[in-house]
Amino acid sequence: MLNTELYVIFTLQTFVILFTFYVIFKDSGIRKREKNSETSAEMQRGDRSMKMIHGMYLLTVTPIFFLINNVSNIDGYKVILFIINFGCFTYIFYFSDWFRNYVFFPLIKKVSTF
Repeated sequence: MLNTELYVIFTLQTFVILFTFYVIFKDSGIRKREKNSETSAEMQRGDRSMKMIHGMYLLTVTPIFFLINNVSNIDGYKVILFIINFGCFTYIFYFSDWFRNYVFFPLIKKVSTF
């Protein structure tokens, strides 16, 4: 019998991991340019933008954790999937300058103009 749950979870995990590696690659380029630059700048996020990051983080992680918890044929692998997803999404939302500045906030800005 064809179990679509396994295909969905495998596809989702593959996408999450590959996207995280892509984000790390983009961040390393930014850090390399900053290292070679003579000037430096540091940005502090305000309460409003951090609330948006926290909210989107929860809206992203919660359905994925719910999906992992309810897939029946991965009983021995649920903990590792939780850890992988937690690590990937925490890095993407909280530690990636590229994702926040070039994906997240421009997308929020476009959505809020509608």
